[in-house]
Amino acid sequence: MKLIVSPEAAKWCKEEMGVREGDYVQLFVKLYGKSIHPNYSLGIIKNETPEDVLLQSSADGVTFYVSEKDAWFFDGYQCTVTARNGELDYWFEPES
Repeated sequence: MKLIVSPEAAKWCKEEMGVREGDYVQLFVKLYGKSIHPNYSLGIIKNETPEDVLLQSSADGVTFYVSEKDAWFFDGYQCTVTARNGELDYWFEPES
């Protein structure tokens, strides 16, 4: 498992969510949507107190993380978060 976050994704969060340097942004699993797992997708939320951190990556002074409860979603994948066309984009590749 690996999490990579681009500076563009951090910039998007600053502009759209009011995130500032030093803040934490959690990626979490939602029970609807479309992704590598049918009927599941990712959501994000600004979180002041990260708990049970499994993966984390920093970009432009913002720390993005995934909690241990969502490990199953990322297991065997590298997730790259970037911003494209005015939205966050999540790209998953199998780990080698």
